[in-house]
Formats: sequence, C-alpha cells, structure tokens
Amino acid sequence: MNGGACRPTNGNGGYQCMCPTGFTGTRCETRDACNPNPCLNGGTCMPNNFGGVTCQCPPGFSGPRCEDRDPCASQPCMNQGN
Repeated sequence: MNGGACRPTNGNGGYQCMCPTGFTGTRCETRDACNPNPCLNGGTCMPNNFGGVTCQCPPGFSGPRCEDRDPCASQPCMNQGN
C-alpha cells in the first residue's frame, strides 16, 4: 500500500514491507504523523494513541508544538528576581 515494497520473508506466507517516507505499518497503511516533524525549536515528535502527535520540547520551550520560548529559562534576572 502507499508505494511500499513488500517481499516474502520465508516459505510460510510471511512478508516484510519497506515503506516510503511518511508511511508506517506492516503494510504501509498508516500515515506517519511525524513526517515531516511538526515540532519546532528542536522538539521531538512522538505519535500518540489518537492519530495525532505529542511534541517533547527541549528546555526553554513549551506549547503544543514547542513554539513558546520561556524568557526565564536562561535565568537572566539577578538578585533572586523572577
């Protein structure tokens, strides 16, 4: 499916598919929601159980797609300011 190349793996009817970029699954039937990566600022994309994605943000960033920068992450305030 979706342009995947499937080949038999042994004599008992088993097979393995090599999926094109953007698809996953045993028969390339599932669109890879993390390709291209929707996470910003170096965030790591992880598929969730609902067909969407969750972005794991690096330190200093937050938001659904790591789009929000935390201005206090670098601790620019002096004298215990926050």
